[in-house]
Amino acid sequence: MSSIAICNSLSSLYLVVTQPKLSFHKAFPFLSSTGTPTPYARSPSGFPSPISKRSKSAMTTRQSPTPVTSLSQSSDTLLLLETLAFSARAHEKQKRKNKQGTPYIQHPLDVARRIAAPPSSLAPSPDVKILQAAILHDTIEDTDVTPEDLERHFGREVMEIVMECTDDGTLSKVERKQTQIDRAPSRSFRAKQVKLADKWSNLTDLTIDVPVGWTAQRVQEYFIWGKKVVDGCKGANPGMEAELDELFKWGTFKHEGKEYECHPTYRG
Repeated sequence: MSSIAICNSLSSLYLVVTQPKLSFHKAFPFLSSTGTPTPYARSPSGFPSPISKRSKSAMTTRQSPTPVTSLSQSSDTLLLLETLAFSARAHEKQKRKNKQGTPYIQHPLDVARRIAAPPSSLAPSPDVKILQAAILHDTIEDTDVTPEDLERHFGREVMEIVMECTDDGTLSKVERKQTQIDRAPSRSFRAKQVKLADKWSNLTDLTIDVPVGWTAQRVQEYFIWGKKVVDGCKGANPGMEAELDELFKWGTFKHEGKEYECHPTYRG
C-alpha cells in the first residue's frame, strides 16, 4: 500500500471522526459514488503533525500536515474503513479521560496515523495489517470484543498483533505495568510498531491535556514508566524512537497553572 494512499485514507478517516457534520464524500473526494478512485483529487488534512522542532515549545503544539494529492487505492481504503467501523462500534460509548472528553476512537486512529506517516521508519510502505491492529489495539482490552471476533473479521495475523498489545486483565495494575516492561523486548516486530505509536500518542496527549483527576506526579510517573516500555522496543522503528526520545528529554506539561518537565530525570 502506498504512503499516499495511506495518508489519504487515514487523514479522511480522522476528519469523519472529528468533524461529524462533514459528509462522507467530502471527506473521501478520491472515491466516487461507486467506490472507485477518482484521479488527482485532493485529500483534506486533519491530523496533528509529528513534532518537528527539537525544542520544548514544539512538544506542546500540533500543526496540520501538507495536504496529500494522488490516486488512492480503493481496496485498501475500504479495508481501513471496515476496520475503523468495527473499532468505532466497539468504543462507541467510551471517551478519553481528558478534560474535553473526546471520543475514544480518536486515539487508535491517531496511533495508526503515527505508524503510517513520517517520521515513522515504516513510511512510505507500512504493513496494512499493522495499521489494522493499531486501529483495533484496545478493543479486546477495553471492550466486549473477543480474540475470536477479531480473527473472524480480520484474520489471525491481525488478531495476534492485537493480542500481543493487550494487557492481562487478571493481573493488578502494578503487575500489568511491569509486564509491559518485561515483555517489550520479546514482542514481534509488528506489535512493537503498535506499542511505540501507542506510547507516543498517549504521552503527547499528556503534554496537551492532562486527564481529569491526575496529579503532576502521576503524569511524570507515567512518562518514567513509558520510557522503560519504549526502551524495550529499541531498534524497531528509529524514526518514532527519535521523536519519543525528544519528548522524554524536552517535553513539558502544564498542571494547575504550573509548568513541569515530563521526565524529570532524563536528558539522554
